[in-house]
Amino acid sequence: MTPNVVVSGSLAFDRIYDYPGRFKDSINPKKLHQLNVSFMVRTVKESFGGTAGNIGYSLALLGVKPTVIGSVGNDFIRYRRWLTAHGVSCAHIMTHHDAVTASAHIITDKDNNQISVFHPGALAKAIDTKRPTLRRAIASARYAIIAPDNTVTMARMAAQCRAQNVAYLFDPGQQLTALTRTQLRAILTHADGVITNDYEMSLLTK
Repeated sequence: MTPNVVVSGSLAFDRIYDYPGRFKDSINPKKLHQLNVSFMVRTVKESFGGTAGNIGYSLALLGVKPTVIGSVGNDFIRYRRWLTAHGVSCAHIMTHHDAVTASAHIITDKDNNQISVFHPGALAKAIDTKRPTLRRAIASARYAIIAPDNTVTMARMAAQCRAQNVAYLFDPGQQLTALTRTQLRAILTHADGVITNDYEMSLLTK
C-alpha cells in the first residue's frame, strides 16, 4: 500500500534574476543611508517553489502519496496543475481569491551575492485545521511533515496531529525565530523528529 503523507508548508513562486555585474560596483558605501540603486538583469527564471510544494513533489518522486496543505492566491492555477500532474494531491490547498500566491524574488550577481525580497501574499492567512474535511485527511495520514509556513498554521497543524494521534516531522526552517517560545515547546515536545541546520539547532537549545 502506498503510504499517505500530509505536508503543510508554504507554496510560492520563485523568480531568480541573473545580474551580469557586481552589486558592489553600483553601491556607494558612503551613501548607504540614502540607498537608491537599480540593476538591469540579463535573464529571469520562474520556478514553482515553497516548502510544501518542494517536499510534496520530492515525495511523489519517491513513490509516496503526498497531500499538500497550504494557502495560495488567485494566480495558483498553473502550479496546481503541475503538482496534480506529478502525483501530488491538492485537495486541501486553500485558495484565497483576494490575494496572490507568495513569491520570492532573488537577484544574483557575478560574485554570487544575492538580494532577496519575499512577499507572503496568501501565506498571511492561517489555515483552519479544524475543518472536518481537513481533520479527516490528517487523521487518515500515515505521517505528517510540518514545514515553514504561517506560524499560526504550523502551531495548529501540530495540535491537530496530536489530537489525531498522527506522528509528525517538524522543520522550523526560516520561521524558527518567528515562532514563540511557547509554540516551539508545544510543537517540539510531541514531534517524532526535528530537522535543523547547526545554526538553527543552536537557537533551539537556547
